[in-house]
Amino acid sequence: MTRAEWKKRDEVGERRRKKDRARKVRQNSFFAQPGQNLGIFFACCVTVGLIYAAQVFTGKLGVSARLMILLAAPPAIFIGWLVGDFFVLRPLSRRRQRILNLARRLRLFGDISSRETFSRLIDRSNDEIGELSRAIHETLTNAHRHNLENARIKRDFQQNVQKATKRATIKLTRMSQTDELTGLANRRAFDQALDELFQRSRTTKQDLACVSMDMDGFKQLNDTLGHAAGDVALRCLGHILSAATRHGAFASRTGGDEFILLLPGCSRETAKYVCDRLTRLFSQHPQMRRLGTYQPTLSYGIASLFGDRPQGAEELLRISDEAMYQAKKKRKQSLRRA
Repeated sequence: MTRAEWKKRDEVGERRRKKDRARKVRQNSFFAQPGQNLGIFFACCVTVGLIYAAQVFTGKLGVSARLMILLAAPPAIFIGWLVGDFFVLRPLSRRRQRILNLARRLRLFGDISSRETFSRLIDRSNDEIGELSRAIHETLTNAHRHNLENARIKRDFQQNVQKATKRATIKLTRMSQTDELTGLANRRAFDQALDELFQRSRTTKQDLACVSMDMDGFKQLNDTLGHAAGDVALRCLGHILSAATRHGAFASRTGGDEFILLLPGCSRETAKYVCDRLTRLFSQHPQMRRLGTYQPTLSYGIASLFGDRPQGAEELLRISDEAMYQAKKKRKQSLRRA
């Protein structure tokens, strides 16, 4: 520490010592003890009264005043002090001690943890100190009860807010990653799932099949029967693909009538079998059959991790898209020939 800091520290200590000395002087002064002063004054009054009574009594007996004062002063002073101590000093001392005990209990109220300790705060007497003690006890009890109730309400409110926030977050997350019409994952969720499944398949050395699907004749269906019929077709395919995702697959609608299906652990042959089954279910769906000649069909392209050896997830998706476009071209050529 520097010299200035030491000097400042000494000044602060000196001011503190002066305040302590002044406080002690005030506490020990004559006017700082009103109860003791009252007792002394009462004792003096009793002593003077006794001496005056002895003077009057001995005066009638012919005893001189000086001799009477010498003989009556010591017992009068003693009796006056006993009377003042018994009627003034002791009651005030007991009252002061009870007030100090009550103040000490109030200071310890913050540390009260049991009902037994809490009940000790009450003064059982029937005087004003007892009434004050019971009033303070009731006030503190109500305050403590209100604090507990407020803490419970605050805790319940925070829990409700956390639950509502969690539900809203889950709902918003689901809405941001779900296609509203079909209930499948949207493009954002698909991009995330594609990267994760691709990296996991590479790490675990398992195959991953990516299937790109597209409806043939979907534009004609919308133009002829309206967008409501097109929505019915999209919902039917969404329900069929949702059933397929129960076995670990991931289905998504990436836009329009384009769907992508990720099949972890499936080879190209297994994925072709799954797609043929999904195509058959879609064509045999009751709502699709009601469309008659405007019933759309499915074209799909398959790419696999082990079969095509892509360098990344985007290349795997590109290969499946190209395979799907090739399938659509073959279908159109076959329709023209027919």
